[in-house]
Amino acid sequence: YLGDDGYYPNISPMATYAAMISYLDQQVGEIVSKLKEIGQYENTLIIFTSDNGPTFKNQVDIEFFNSTGIFVNSKKTVKGSVNEGGLRVPTIASWPKKIKPGSKSDYPITFYDYFIFMWANPKQKWKAKFCFYFSRWFGLWWVRGFGQKIIETPFIDQLAKEGMMLTDHYSGSPVCAPARAVLLTGLHTGHSPIRGNGEWKERGDVWSFKAMFDNPNLEGQKPMPDSIITVASFLKSQGYKTGMTGKWGLGAPNTNSIPNKMGFDFFYGYNCQRQAHTLYPS
Repeated sequence: YLGDDGYYPNISPMATYAAMISYLDQQVGEIVSKLKEIGQYENTLIIFTSDNGPTFKNQVDIEFFNSTGIFVNSKKTVKGSVNEGGLRVPTIASWPKKIKPGSKSDYPITFYDYFIFMWANPKQKWKAKFCFYFSRWFGLWWVRGFGQKIIETPFIDQLAKEGMMLTDHYSGSPVCAPARAVLLTGLHTGHSPIRGNGEWKERGDVWSFKAMFDNPNLEGQKPMPDSIITVASFLKSQGYKTGMTGKWGLGAPNTNSIPNKMGFDFFYGYNCQRQAHTLYPS
């Protein structure tokens, strides 16, 4: 890959992509191991899912990896499309003694359903902890239980054995920022304030990392309104401590739409998704 799609050049993109999936799988294993170590595993609902379907960019061979399985691997059926391959994502829910191990559900569900579940009885005293692992570009067929034959994902597979595979689970949007917005706000994209990857181009040359380095006001994406209530804000109202790591992409650093003002007590990661995509800040 020569770097023509805005990412750093890579001499072996397919091997690198597979290694990233393996590393993601390892991280899932570390989270589960830590929860068990501190005695919180059986009291934690873990949800593993993805923001949307796999990408075809940067010479990632979606046909070789069989990324979308039966939903035909092409540019019309992956990330960025509203077809099954762009919206249906692999999802696993694990909650010992609450969810039957090794079970499957084909009940249709999507991101805004989570907020409905939380909001259904606001006076209920939640006793469980929540761990939401939100991967990116994770294809439907990238988990062994869903059909993957090439990349080994032993920790994610174990999570599925101990929990439930949701085979008809859909993202809230086929691209990054609006998918996260749907998850956090419980609003579908007809009502959500974030309906695309709004890079706020009227500020200047936002795609130039040098320009961003010289002028930090170019960093970040369009913000959500101050009035937005997020699932993190709701959980805080129920007495939870909330935290998030990874990328935000829902409001620039100089706005009120940042994690610590949108319900999260702790945040560690990238505010700007353009920075996050390079793996290294400018």
